[in-house]
Parts: sequence; structure tokens; C-alpha cells
Amino acid sequence: MPLSKQFSNSATCLLVSNLVNLHTHAQIVPEAVRTSVYAFDKCITGAIGALSTPLAGVLAQKLFGFTSLSHKHTGTLLAE
Repeated sequence: MPLSKQFSNSATCLLVSNLVNLHTHAQIVPEAVRTSVYAFDKCITGAIGALSTPLAGVLAQKLFGFTSLSHKHTGTLLAE
């Protein structure tokens, strides 16, 4: 897949998910606490996003037995 198509697909998915969240919050959350709820939502989303990549790596290594190419070629273990 060309890089431009990947970029446009990713940008569109991010935009749509943000718009859906904002619209849903605007309907459900009272105006007095809306800013706090938006900030809390962004904080939780960012924390989950930051933790998911290392978690996927650990699961790949421990559960599925993945070893990186650099580990196979050099004989050293990078993460441990």
C-alpha cells in the first residue's frame, strides 16, 4: 500500500473517532463538567495508547515466542 494512502487512511480514522467522541460527550455530559470530562478522556486514551505498544511486544515475546532478527544474528538478548 502506498505511503500516501496509509497516511490518509490513518488520518481519516483518527478524525472520525475524535469527532464521534466529541459529539457523544456533547450529548451526554453536562456543560459544567464537559471540559474536565474531555481532558480525562484524552488522558486515559493517551495512557492506554502509550502502554499498548510495549505490552504487544512483551506478549509477542513471552506468549508467542517471537525473537527479533537482531537477536538471532548477534546472539544477544536486547530487552532482558
